[in-house]
Amino acid sequence: MAANKTQKTQLYVVSGATAATAIDQVASIEGLGGARDQIDITHLMSDEREFEGGFNTPGPITLNLIWDEKLASHALLSTLRASGNKVEWMIADSDGTAAPTVAASAFASLTTRTNRKFIGYVADITLSFAQNEVQRATVTIQRSGPITTTVKA
Repeated sequence: MAANKTQKTQLYVVSGATAATAIDQVASIEGLGGARDQIDITHLMSDEREFEGGFNTPGPITLNLIWDEKLASHALLSTLRASGNKVEWMIADSDGTAAPTVAASAFASLTTRTNRKFIGYVADITLSFAQNEVQRATVTIQRSGPITTTVKA
């Protein structure tokens, strides 16, 4: 079986009670992980420290974009950065083309395309200006809670 290609992967954000916005000109998405905390259970008779896994700590997700604030989706990212509001996000894989729908400010189930949903807020937008280059941005989304993955039916 061939691996999923990243070409045609899309990132969506809930932008209203019944609306989703596709983020334009995404060059990469990174950081869907998050380390598990350590709980120290070392006692006096231990020869070495002993640990058990604790809470999972959601890590930041980094988007690299070709930036154009004239695009509605990029202006929305700036608005979300200013507000600090947590919203739902969805990464939709290239194994389908269906756009997600939204009800009550949350993505409805999408089974015709593998996707990952999570809650997060835009923590930072860093712009980059380099010689002989287009304007780029690194957008950091701080995830809050788990990632829910739905595999294409």
